[in-house]
Amino acid sequence: MRVLNHASRSRLLVSEGNCFKTRPPPPFRPNRPCSSAGRPSENHLAIAGTIPHGGNGIEVGQYAEAVRIFQQRDVRAFGMLVGDLNPIHFELNAGRGSGHKRPIVHGILASSLFSSIFGTLIPGSMYRAQELAFRSPIFVDEAVTAHIVVTRTRLIKRLDGVLIDCDTTISQKDTIVDAEKKSILISGTAQIWLSGLGNKQFKHN
Repeated sequence: MRVLNHASRSRLLVSEGNCFKTRPPPPFRPNRPCSSAGRPSENHLAIAGTIPHGGNGIEVGQYAEAVRIFQQRDVRAFGMLVGDLNPIHFELNAGRGSGHKRPIVHGILASSLFSSIFGTLIPGSMYRAQELAFRSPIFVDEAVTAHIVVTRTRLIKRLDGVLIDCDTTISQKDTIVDAEKKSILISGTAQIWLSGLGNKQFKHN
């Protein structure tokens, strides 16, 4: 492996003996007002839909959705956290080879909206499984809608809980051409465990 001095380390990333000529994004420095919990206030999800808060009475057909705009600072923070410094997430024209001229949001970062919705609506809920298909890229500064629809519920009394199956999608609204036009960017299914509901009134589906 090539030994790098301090200046070289700022320009090269070393992995398994290979040098990738790319510059890491600048350090993450929050500069927006924070809530009392210490998180950027614009990141608090406003969730709409019919899934009941707390989960009691959840049924097939109920849904929840939230709109989010991922800014470059969000993408930078996520990339630094997980070590994914692929230039397509940080630099203009880095993805021009595939026809994309803007930074692309990490697909896993965008998909975390699903767990955010359940974690906000039903505190204590636990993710059991998630399948994802990344159909089209999500770009930085684009408004996207995460949508969850309950497709199956199973009451498991011996474990005092309910197992929920859902369809999950992230879509984009073209607010300039047509406010109702949607393009599905990510699709999949999820399974969530809701504990403490086994002895409450619950409609089995």
